[in-house]
Amino acid sequence: MLPSARAATGKPSGVAASNGEVGPLFLGTQGRKQLATLGGVSLVGIEMAVSILVGYLGGRWLDTKFGTAPWLQWIGLAYGIAAAFRGLYRMAKREQNRLSAEAAAERDAKAPEPKPD
Repeated sequence: MLPSARAATGKPSGVAASNGEVGPLFLGTQGRKQLATLGGVSLVGIEMAVSILVGYLGGRWLDTKFGTAPWLQWIGLAYGIAAAFRGLYRMAKREQNRLSAEAAAERDAKAPEPKPD
């Protein structure tokens, strides 16, 4: 935090801009929302890879235990792929609901208030 900026504006934290105003430390509200969305989307790729890998390796391990190679390996892979796409679908629905809620809030904010009778 810049002590001179705090003393001049009374605002708790920030970075001095070229025009002398104190802005947010890193990102504004919109930037934080975008970063949170990016984090959630990037986790989907990791979740997909881990789901497929666990399914495949789990099936392979079961094949060594029961001597059924390669059947359980393929079944585990199929379950891993299904789990990966389930995670992708859940993330897509969550984002769709979030965007719908934001659009509805924007629409409500722009709607004119009804006149009293």
